[in-house]
Amino acid sequence: AGVQDRFEEEAGEPLSPREVRARHLGDPVCAGCHAQTDPLGYPFDAFDSLGLPRETWPGGFSIDTAGAIEGTASTDGAVPDAPTLAERLAASADVRACFVRRLFTFVHGRAPEAGDACVLTDLEARFEASDGDVRELLVHMLAHDSNRTRTPQWDE
Repeated sequence: AGVQDRFEEEAGEPLSPREVRARHLGDPVCAGCHAQTDPLGYPFDAFDSLGLPRETWPGGFSIDTAGAIEGTASTDGAVPDAPTLAERLAASADVRACFVRRLFTFVHGRAPEAGDACVLTDLEARFEASDGDVRELLVHMLAHDSNRTRTPQWDE
């Protein structure tokens, strides 16, 4: 059950979902993850578990969709709702660079290494130049000069 399906109580009164989350942030066991995930999740509170819009939480609590992007090189900042969050992430060079690294990991079956820095820089630039065309990125990734030579990896 998600936070919207259960409510903690204080002095016999149910706490709002934001109050419950504030408790998570105050608990050192929970705070490490919740400090990172909650600000990105708040904008989605306006949708139920099926993705349908809602005006209030079950129990009648009002919904506050104000969230934030935190921990990026250039995209950090407050967002008032899910559409704004989506627009900011879609326009983010940080997100596109992350996508290139994740696709590289998927295609090559390994995480990028220090020796891949030039390849990743080139792929990120090509992805930017293509206005985020994923097909073109994949073609560049597969046809990249770095794929023409392989160094055998021997277990010692």
